[in-house]
Amino acid sequence: MAAQHPALFTPLSSARFRLEPLGAWQAAALTWRHWAHDLEMHQPMLIPPRHLRRLTWWRRMISGYGRKRIVHAITPLDRTAPIGLHLCVFRPWRTANLQIALHDRGWWGKDVVLETRIALIGHIFQAGLAERIDARVLARNVSSIYTYHRLGFTHSGTAHRAVAAPDGTGGADVVTFEMLRENWQPRDAT
Repeated sequence: MAAQHPALFTPLSSARFRLEPLGAWQAAALTWRHWAHDLEMHQPMLIPPRHLRRLTWWRRMISGYGRKRIVHAITPLDRTAPIGLHLCVFRPWRTANLQIALHDRGWWGKDVVLETRIALIGHIFQAGLAERIDARVLARNVSSIYTYHRLGFTHSGTAHRAVAAPDGTGGADVVTFEMLRENWQPRDAT
């Protein structure tokens, strides 16, 4: 078994938030509670609209934790409880895939995703953890698409009717974005 990568467990911060790396069991428990168990999160996170088994979820989260994936808790500087979670999964060839969800609905629309992504993407590239970052979002998730454009990501493709629509109306389109290390320009979160 390969050793955990120490750069993955570096605590990060932005102007308003701490991004604290979680241990494997804590990450599995919190993603189960706030993502898998929250049906409202299934659609934006591309989680299949079916009953999820806790043991299957936990095994998937723990497998390769610290080498292939890491979860950061997003916590405002003036609070102790996290308002969201950020998952980074590393795949061949030196590619990182990002997923984020804010379970505290009071923070939606307040540029939390933009600000925390700037800190995390900068760290991934500076630490040499990946050469490319990609992300997949539902084509109807306009706020995520807008955020990727603001970060400077390139639209790399659209997969038509690629996932089941959570409302059971058929297939939903998925949009893919990418950022190469040499194209990353650190941005202000404003």
